[in-house]
Amino acid sequence: MEIPSEFFTIGSFATLAGLTGITFVVTNTLRVAFGFVKAWVGLVVALAATFAGQSLAGQLDMPSALVGFCNACLVFLTACGSAQVASAATSRPGPQSLDADEVRFFSSWI
Repeated sequence: MEIPSEFFTIGSFATLAGLTGITFVVTNTLRVAFGFVKAWVGLVVALAATFAGQSLAGQLDMPSALVGFCNACLVFLTACGSAQVASAATSRPGPQSLDADEVRFFSSWI
């Protein structure tokens, strides 16, 4: 079995799992690196990734854009739920010793 040379591919933009993973990773990276902690950042990432996937597939016309918007909402909510689960799974009981400005990679978006 060959080891993959890349994690995300162009084909990742065509699946719910791929788009959710892209949205989760990019949004959490923006949160940690630049302090973008608002939930709408994840929605913008989901919209951009979904429309990029549609553009790569050559299906970015008006009716498809409406479907893409609905898909982006699904992708965002799926990634947001994944962030909630990851945050709950990695949270530590008791008082937190993190700096007030520090954002963990696995933290809640809402």
